[in-house]
Amino acid sequence: MGILALTSAFSNDVLRVEVSGPDRPHLTIVDLPGLIHSENKLQSSADVALVWDMVRGYMKNKRSIILAVISAKNDYANQIVLKLAKEVDASGNRTLGIITKPDTLSVGSESEAAFMELARNEDVKFRLGWHVLKNRSYETRDNSTEERNTAETEFFDQGMWKTLTRSMVGIAPLRGRLSKVLLEQITAELPMLVNDIQEAVEVSEERLSKLGTKRATMDEQRLFLLRIAQSFQSLCKAAVDGVYTDPFFGDANTDEGYTKRLRAVVVKANKSYAQEMRENGQTRLILDKKPVGNAMQLKNMGYRTTKISRADFEDEIVGLLERSRGRELPGMFNPLLVEDVFHQQSSLWEGIAREHTDAVCKAVKVFLELTVSHLADEHTSSNLLRDVIDPHLEVDATRVNEKLGEVLAPHIQGHPITYNHYFTETIQDVRKKRQEKDMMKRLQRLNTNNFVKTDCDTAHCLNGMKISDLASSLASRNEADMDKYAASEILLCTEAYYKNQKKVKQSVTN
Repeated sequence: MGILALTSAFSNDVLRVEVSGPDRPHLTIVDLPGLIHSENKLQSSADVALVWDMVRGYMKNKRSIILAVISAKNDYANQIVLKLAKEVDASGNRTLGIITKPDTLSVGSESEAAFMELARNEDVKFRLGWHVLKNRSYETRDNSTEERNTAETEFFDQGMWKTLTRSMVGIAPLRGRLSKVLLEQITAELPMLVNDIQEAVEVSEERLSKLGTKRATMDEQRLFLLRIAQSFQSLCKAAVDGVYTDPFFGDANTDEGYTKRLRAVVVKANKSYAQEMRENGQTRLILDKKPVGNAMQLKNMGYRTTKISRADFEDEIVGLLERSRGRELPGMFNPLLVEDVFHQQSSLWEGIAREHTDAVCKAVKVFLELTVSHLADEHTSSNLLRDVIDPHLEVDATRVNEKLGEVLAPHIQGHPITYNHYFTETIQDVRKKRQEKDMMKRLQRLNTNNFVKTDCDTAHCLNGMKISDLASSLASRNEADMDKYAASEILLCTEAYYKNQKKVKQSVTN
């Protein structure tokens, strides 16, 4: 609707004009503004978008009849309304084409023949066909309705237009045609309309039931809230226990149904947290070989953890060892160095843990909002959430963050300490595996012709090798550099302590 306004030339507001009378057809016609393609001084780009959205919105309504009006003054192939009609009604079942201004066509011209072909439904085809109207021109704008109808009848009684069926031309046949089309549309849509009405009734009844009984007095109000509280407690307990038999929980295959299954959501979040800690908990992943790519490339790829070879990490620890030298003997180290390396390796724990607790708090908040909305009407539920539940959630979230800080404090600030035998077992297992690996390398080096003795007796040989040579090789010292040895031990203890503390932290957080 075009309106006089300082901000916009168009509005979504509807101006309704009702015409009644004993001879008036039962029709509701929505006169939409013409489609505009570009802005000017009278209409902005927002007006263009508003008109297009408005037209599309009405045309998409499957219960509406589309009157696709085109002017004979322009080539119909250039008039976008036909394209829009095909988009929303591809089969043409509810579109009736209207041709206006046929009197502007030159008699006997190709344009007149083309529009005649269109009127016969031979080009752009609609199930409801086409209709042709001749309205007042600028010169005859002051003619009465009778004069306008007479002029229209005389026009369609001459030239090639007289070959068209009388029910396809003129304003009077159009009224009857539209009434018939509307009746057919109502007949076809009536079963669906009944279903829609029934669904609307069910929705209204559900909303009405949420309103509860009357509560004019204080006692009635307390009873109303008490019933909500009892149902609320029951649903919360079922969600925490994982018993989803109440109809409230709906279908688990839907997003809303899954969101209501709080225990399932939290368990899944716990699994994701455990996997994230396992894969990306350590600041640097220690590899036996030098990794491909540098740390910056890995960060850009989205990895929290960067990769480093064991030899490079031990070299870094040697530097730390030199800067932290105390009264230790060569090859020994200050236990506090394990603390420094561990704190560096576990620096990502806090961020990962807080992401997990935030996700759980958010899941709880969404669940509670759905639960309260299910039990009470919109007004009551919004008040309960704003005045009761949300303030408590904020307090609980603060407590969770404080408790998480307590759990993380020993790992962030405290010195390494554990009474778990898993720590020593881990060190022993790693040393055993390293020794086995080192011995295999030495045995492979021994298996050469340099150690094969053809003249040795059976008592002093094993598979052609002197046992004395084998024993001497296996007993040789591994690392002559005392700092390198100490760095290796520091890293070994740090890895074992990291594994031990990660197990403790995951069990506490879960």
